[in-house]
Formats: sequence, structure tokens, C-alpha cells
Amino acid sequence: MIVEFSVGNFKSFKDMETLRFQAAKIKSKYEFVDTNNTFVVSDKLSLLKSKTVYGANASGKTNLVKAFKAMLSIITESFKDDKIIEKYVEPFRLSEETLNEPTFFQINFIYENVPYRYGMTVKAGKVVEEWLFGKPGKREVYYFVREDMTVQVNENKFKEALKISNVPEDEIPMYSDTSLFLTVAAASQRKLAKSLINYLKNQIEIISGLDDTHLMDVVMDKLDDATFKKQLTEFVSSVDTGIISIDKIEVSDIFLLENSKQKNANRKAAFIQIERKVYDNQNSTNGKSTHFLLDEHEAEGTKKMIALFPFIQEALQEGKLLIIDEFDARMHPRIVRKIVEIFNSNVNPNNAQLLVITHDTNLMRRFLLRHDQISFVEKNKLGASRIYSLVEFKGVRNNVFFRDDYLLGSYGAVPFVNLLDNALVEQNTLENA
Repeated sequence: MIVEFSVGNFKSFKDMETLRFQAAKIKSKYEFVDTNNTFVVSDKLSLLKSKTVYGANASGKTNLVKAFKAMLSIITESFKDDKIIEKYVEPFRLSEETLNEPTFFQINFIYENVPYRYGMTVKAGKVVEEWLFGKPGKREVYYFVREDMTVQVNENKFKEALKISNVPEDEIPMYSDTSLFLTVAAASQRKLAKSLINYLKNQIEIISGLDDTHLMDVVMDKLDDATFKKQLTEFVSSVDTGIISIDKIEVSDIFLLENSKQKNANRKAAFIQIERKVYDNQNSTNGKSTHFLLDEHEAEGTKKMIALFPFIQEALQEGKLLIIDEFDARMHPRIVRKIVEIFNSNVNPNNAQLLVITHDTNLMRRFLLRHDQISFVEKNKLGASRIYSLVEFKGVRNNVFFRDDYLLGSYGAVPFVNLLDNALVEQNTLENA
């Protein structure tokens, strides 16, 4: 379970900003919203099952997703790729004071009922600081803290990592200035380190709502499973009537072989095929059907539903955090809303969490989301993004139509559309001069 994520001096984020999944002590207009949309972790902590992020174009919403991805990539790959930090980390470049400052990442999560706080600062491709704190009892304690190449380990809590940190002066340590200490400990089969790294690696899934090429590859692999195929068909046919089945077909295709970079004589082309009912002039099917290739004949919304399905299913089954950028692209608002409703329901027994980047204000409904489930990303006049939540606005009652207030600009994070008029008028003036 993810509690919160913080980032600073990364792309459009100048200062440290935090996205929180903690449920605020508020009451919604409808009691079922509070019951369905949150889950209790302890006497003092309840978490949200879903979170929506709104903001104008180029406000920094996608950079928030990139920050998640950057941290996870460094965590999972720094031991084997000494260029990984350089690949993913770019400081805030619109201020001279931040260009030479480190980038900050921190994630708070719960693993086996223990709250952990893990973070790092990185600069110019190297690790500057790294830390792991936990709260196995009433108080938070450190497991290890690192500054440059010096690591201090808490022998009572992280004894397994002592041999990695206590390296004689004449020996080279296993970790380097480009790799994380926790990642190296995990690669060295230290039990707790390995468990935490695997948890973070497997707990968070990040996908784009625009680029579904990779997503379709996952669907293609899973279509060999009869149960998955049946569930996928039911999911898509629930909103796209007339679908009988969704199948994978493999055919030897000489044209593809001749034009493929992989000259493999045994290679087969694979396609996703949709079977649909065929009706006669009496509107009866009589068991007749026909087939269509997904790529060539089906709507973009249908394609996206198919692409998202295995990730939604896996998140619900395994209690993951699923992050989707451009969530509402190409899908009808009712489908978008239904997916959010699924996470905020008893269909989500493992308390999976959903984070979506969206422009769909139809989700801003009192019967669907709490105030703390709606966050905004706004960029100031200096080009720096900040993250804030609707719950931070005092005086916003639970019976107001906050969707309308948002579109009117009451909460910020909206584009200055009136400037478009000036741009168009000036352009027309130049063209007619």
C-alpha cells in the first residue's frame, strides 16, 4: 500500500511536492462514498483507493508520473546500469539555484503491516543521499542512512546489511556512487532488502493511456489463457454489445516475413480478432457471426479497453497501485467513470489503488469521489509545478458542485483560455496585413 510520494527539483517540480493517499478526516455528502472509497490500515491511518489528478496542459501532470517511473527505475536497475540516474533524472532548469542542487525522491509505503519511508537524493548521475526508516513499533527508527559513499546501518533493525556497509579501507565496496545501497543489498540476497525492492517493483504499475503498443503485447500473451480470454470478452462486451469473443490468431505471413527485420522462417504473425454477431432482416442472429481484426476495424475506445484490461485485473487481484497517464483519452466518460467505481467498491477486496491523470471533469461527482481524492497540478509564472488537493480549500462544503467551480477557475489548475482569442486575432491581423 502506498501512503505518499514526494519529489523535488525534478523537471517542472522545483520545490518538494507530495501526492498523498492518506484519507482526510472529512465526511462526504453520501456515507457510502466514505465507506467504499477508503480502507482502514490502523487506528490512525486510512488510505484512499483512488486518486485523480487534474491540471492545465503542460502544468506538470505527466512529470509526476515520470517522477514515479524515475524513482522505480533507479531502485530496480541502479545495480546493473551505472547510467540509469542520468537517463531518468533532469533537475528543474528554469532556476539557476536548482541546476546544481540534487533531485529528491521519497516514497512512504506499508509492507507486511510495517510503515516504511524510503528515499534518496541524486545529482549528476550519482547518489548523494539515501535513507530507509521504518515504524515496526510506536516510533519511527532508521534502518540505514547514507551520505555519498558512507553508510550507517542500524544493527538492531538491518543487521543483514552490515557486511555490505562495513568494508575495509583496502577493499572496494559492492555499492558505488551510481548505485543504491538498498538495491545492492537486495541483489546480495539480503532478505529484508530483497523483499522491499521486490515489493516496490511489483506493487506499482505505470502505463500510458496513449501508447498502447506494449500493452497490446501483454494482452496477446495472456489470450492463451482461456479464463483470461473469457473475462476480457465479458469486460469489453459489457459496453460494446454484439461481441461474442476475443481471440488471438497466428498465421504464417510471407509479406511480414519479407519486410521484417527478424528474418525468421518459423516466425508467425499474431493478431487479435473480434467475433461479432450478424443479424438478418428480422434482427435475429440465428447463430451467425463474422470476424474483424482489432487493429483495422475496431474503434479506438474498444482497443484501449482491451489494452487496459490485464493491468486493471492484475491490480485488483494483487492489491497494486495502478498509475495511468492520459486516462480518459479515447474512452467514453461513462467507461472512465465505471473503472474508477470498480476501484472504489467491494470488487476491490485487496485494496488496490488507482492514480489517474485526467481532464475528465465528469469524475468530479459527489457520489463518486471525496474531496481528498481530487488533486491538482498547477504551474506558476516561474514555470514551477505544485501539487495540492481539493481538501486543502477551506469552506468547500460537501454539497457543492465542485466540478462547476473547478471549470470556473475556483481551484486553479485550469488553462487561461482567454489568451487563445488574442493569439488568434493577432494571427489573423498578420495574415490580412
